[in-house]
Amino acid sequence: MENDANPHPALIQPMDQNVIQNIKLSHLKLLLTNILNDPVHNENLVKALKNVNLKDVVFNLANCWAAVSTLLINKSWKNLLPNFIDSEVEENVQTEGIQLASLINQLQNANPMSNTETLQWAAKADDSLARNEILTDDEIIRTVTAEDDDDGDVTPVNPIKISLSEAVAALNTSLHWVKSKILKHTKLCSSDV
Repeated sequence: MENDANPHPALIQPMDQNVIQNIKLSHLKLLLTNILNDPVHNENLVKALKNVNLKDVVFNLANCWAAVSTLLINKSWKNLLPNFIDSEVEENVQTEGIQLASLINQLQNANPMSNTETLQWAAKADDSLARNEILTDDEIIRTVTAEDDDDGDVTPVNPIKISLSEAVAALNTSLHWVKSKILKHTKLCSSDV
């Protein structure tokens, strides 16, 4: 089954219902805000992006999750549990409009973007990260077990046989080398004093 960049992923993933999209857009907004607030931003955008670390990303995602409304989460159950939400409550639920355009326009001096263009840009970024093929659990198991079966075709490599006397000679050579390095290092350290 291929992912044809369905404009309504909620039909394929009934639990999504814009919760994930809101978190992604909120995270992008926080990232852009942090970049704009960073004094390094005026010098180099790449440096500002390199200053973002894993801790910042985790805290931003936690803040984005905390900002998701309870009503939006409840609405995400609508396709699986139709009786879970009253129709009156559903009408009051609105998807949070996150204005990214103004932040992106601050980053670039030319070619201002509208909010619609910005949302399309963010959606394309998600699409570029999406997989081309969505596998079921059974397909994943078949693929993995087929790869395991292919491993049986590999011929084992015969290890080189080393005699005991060759091993002892190699060990003695190694010890001699280590001792010479230690002596050399000790002489260098004592001459510095």
